Amino acid sequence: MGLQPGCSARGCSLHAVRLQVLQGEAGKPIKRAGPSTPVRVSGFRELPRAGDEFLVVGSEARAREVCEYRKERRHVQDSLRQRRSVGRTRKSAKLVPFLLKADTQGALEAVQQGLSHFPKDVVELTYVRTGVGPLSEADIELAKELGATVLGYNLKLANKLTLAAERAEVALHTHKIIYELVDAAKDVLEAAIPPRSEELLRGVLEVQEVFELTLKTRERKEGMKKRTHVAGGKVTRGEVAMNALVRVTRGGVDGEEGEVIHEGKVISLRHFKEEARLTTDCWLLTTC
Repeated sequence: MGLQPGCSARGCSLHAVRLQVLQGEAGKPIKRAGPSTPVRVSGFRELPRAGDEFLVVGSEARAREVCEYRKERRHVQDSLRQRRSVGRTRKSAKLVPFLLKADTQGALEAVQQGLSHFPKDVVELTYVRTGVGPLSEADIELAKELGATVLGYNLKLANKLTLAAERAEVALHTHKIIYELVDAAKDVLEAAIPPRSEELLRGVLEVQEVFELTLKTRERKEGMKKRTHVAGGKVTRGEVAMNALVRVTRGGVDGEEGEVIHEGKVISLRHFKEEARLTTDCWLLTTC
């Protein structure tokens, strides 16, 4: 389709314009420009970039509709590109995605301000989308795709939207009081904080001999194989207990831990021929 004065066009800048002036190569007004015709045009609210393409439509309303669709599509594409980073760690913080919408711009900014003070050393809030206006099924689909929690302030929810969120297993929080919405978001952030684990050294065993046993079926416990290797040794520090977690190392010197060659759990513990729950001189078997 060619260009003509008064027609509506949409460029890659995602803005609709109504062409007010259409001039040919010599600078004279022309009524229509076909493919490959050099022209000079005016009426842009935002200047296009070199190489931008334009879609010519029949009305300004249609141009705006196309713009909104293209903006939404670009936003989704940008959000999907962020997917690789969402949920991963940035420095030492885990990113937690949210989709936020409110009834007014002021309310939107107030909610964002309320959440900006949450500590970012362990988990960090990131927005996959923010906006003013009602929530849509497209919002739910995006939240599902990115694993985001949906927050809505002072918005009316249609039953079909609530059902869509339930089907998509998307967490949806809507409140009419800002601090309640902020508290709901903080609960999500706190739940995302990984549990802290602390390793306590219960004992050290020096392996003096490794030998192979052939166990009968009635002698085998869960996790044991018919032919299995058993470590015999002496506890040099602390104690060894059944079901304790074990790390087997090799080559450590001067008290430093050597190369880790196995990690498992004690599934059999004996002192000489007697089963033991706790001992300082034993042979033991760990899970593979």
